Amino acid sequence: MERYLYFSAVSFAIVSIAFCVLAGDLAPPAGAIKDGQPVSIMKTLNQIEPRTLIDSLPFAITNSGSYYLVQTLLGTNGITITEDDVVLDLGGFSLEGMTNSGHGITIGEDVLDVTIKNGAVDEWGGWGIFGTNADHFQIINMSFEFNQQGGLRLGDQCKVLDCNATKNGGPAIDVGENCTVKDCKTKDNSGNGIMVRQASTVVSCSAVRNGQNGITADIYCTVRDCTIFNNTNHGIEASASCRIESNNIGDNGRGTGGAGIFAVGPGNRIKSNNVTANEDGIRADNAGNWIEGNSLIDNTRGLRMSGSANLVIRNVVGTPLATNAVAHFDITGPSNQVAEILQNLGGTFTNSNPWANIRLTPKP
Repeated sequence: MERYLYFSAVSFAIVSIAFCVLAGDLAPPAGAIKDGQPVSIMKTLNQIEPRTLIDSLPFAITNSGSYYLVQTLLGTNGITITEDDVVLDLGGFSLEGMTNSGHGITIGEDVLDVTIKNGAVDEWGGWGIFGTNADHFQIINMSFEFNQQGGLRLGDQCKVLDCNATKNGGPAIDVGENCTVKDCKTKDNSGNGIMVRQASTVVSCSAVRNGQNGITADIYCTVRDCTIFNNTNHGIEASASCRIESNNIGDNGRGTGGAGIFAVGPGNRIKSNNVTANEDGIRADNAGNWIEGNSLIDNTRGLRMSGSANLVIRNVVGTPLATNAVAHFDITGPSNQVAEILQNLGGTFTNSNPWANIRLTPKP
């Protein structure tokens, strides 16, 4: 027993000496103590990411950098940005306009590379955010409500992500060319829900009960996976050479002559959309549109086409539960290539024509 205790004591002493040797000098480094007090070597958040507090309106951002809010701010003039490379984080707070106010956020001429995020811009007499010549912007997780002229108006090459725009007095989201609008919701605005110019993309958005079109797309745009419902004029208005695909579109243009999808110009590809209960399901007034695989159910007119040289294949058109349809296929233009229209195929549902359109027979 004594030998065991002696061995344990010696082992502990050896381990303790080794630990002290490995641990090194335990004295504080030079400069860590000043006047008998420890000196902090931790950096503050502003030292790591310098930021400027905005605590009142109006406020002018004239230098690049990061700016933030810690409370909701009210004013008749909002924030003006006249310099590139700015990040404005509203921190979950709002900029709210008062009587006779202008724009909530105004962007100067040719300003580039600005991010505005995480807040709301409401009740301004002008636009929520306005900058027609402001490019390369990111607007992220913002909401716009009750702005008299509109929610958001920006220039080219912008991204608008995860934003909501409701009950604005003009368009909800209006951006320039080569822009992306994604995961945004627009509802009850007086103008268009979403308006994009050439070579832009609108994806996974919703446009509900807006006073003009749900989505208006200029040439070479893509609109896909969107929900468009009960807009006053057209659900989607596509200019030319657009791709309109996999959207759910219903109850647009009732009483106004609008359409679920209105192809204004030539060269649009309209594919795999669910277009239900609109005044016109799909309307094409020009040439060379490719209309394929759409479900056009319970529209006053299923497919209305006055243009020429369009291709129409594999669509399902009909009014199975009502009798208010004027025409399932209202095609008056010349030289359109419309595949065979089949109906009453019976229980076996055999068809040797892979390009055929199918007309549903109304239920008695």
